[in-house]
Amino acid sequence: MGWVDLGMTWLFELGSSDKDKLIFDSNSRLTQDIMQHTFIQNVKQAAIEKITAGNMENVKDECASSDTPQGQYPVCKVSQFGVVEFLRSLSLDKIIKGNLSEEYLGSYKVTINVEPVGDGKYIFHYQIKNSSTWESATRFRLDNDKNGSNDGIIPDISGRGLGIELGGRLDQSFEWSEEINISTGNP
Repeated sequence: MGWVDLGMTWLFELGSSDKDKLIFDSNSRLTQDIMQHTFIQNVKQAAIEKITAGNMENVKDECASSDTPQGQYPVCKVSQFGVVEFLRSLSLDKIIKGNLSEEYLGSYKVTINVEPVGDGKYIFHYQIKNSSTWESATRFRLDNDKNGSNDGIIPDISGRGLGIELGGRLDQSFEWSEEINISTGNP
């Protein structure tokens, strides 16, 4: 499945109407595209720096919520990808290659749960949750309600299979793990 396929799955509510959440692992092309984001690499580097400095307390600065993992060392950051970033990011090369991951996700939260395994090695468990909704897809208006993000033009439809059956809420979770050797910073 590619990004256009995922977009069509959301828009036309393809698949079972009771399947309103999709989970993608490290074998998914979609997850592999996300793994290359500069933002992901920066969050990974920040986690490595915290471990190296001996400062791996539970970090819930940007993502304090009930869905933040309760692991030994959670690290959580939110990317900011608004309308301006969306327009700047579009390129013919990205469209030809089909990697529209940043454009599809927009702003998103990544959580890394760090698991120590010994000898300077850690397993980083990544999770990104995203919801495809009309409000998110049409978030082009300024932040009139002062909630920190641009306002959508079309309000959300609560679920799939309702109304005209176009664009009901579709949640996605992108999950993968990698072992990091802190002395080298590499898998």
